[in-house]
Amino acid sequence: MRAFAELSGDTNPIHVDGDSARRSGFPRRVAYAGLLLAEVSRIIGTRIPGPGSLCVSYQFDFKAPVLVGESVLFEVTVTHYSEAARVALLGFVVRREHDREIAMEGSATVRIPAEEGSGEPLAADR
Repeated sequence: MRAFAELSGDTNPIHVDGDSARRSGFPRRVAYAGLLLAEVSRIIGTRIPGPGSLCVSYQFDFKAPVLVGESVLFEVTVTHYSEAARVALLGFVVRREHDREIAMEGSATVRIPAEEGSGEPLAADR
């Protein structure tokens, strides 16, 4: 949390100070939404679709706070894939592990790289 605060410059007291979080109605500090979005980026670039993929747009709604120390579960679904355009639409549902409540949900549009060695550029690059 400290590293993200330093990197982002976001020093909102609900993220960095337990007393401030409690005064705002939370039992402890609230995790940064940016950390959840960073996990979305990690998933896209390393797992689904994988290395070389590029997120070109996303839309997420934050439904419930994730508190510092809580674990979350990411569910990713490929909701559309165009091989010709080399674009995928991914649906995300992020749940707090302890109560399975949805913390964040939304979607990301992702450009998928051409197969290595194929020499074929992405459709958007033509």
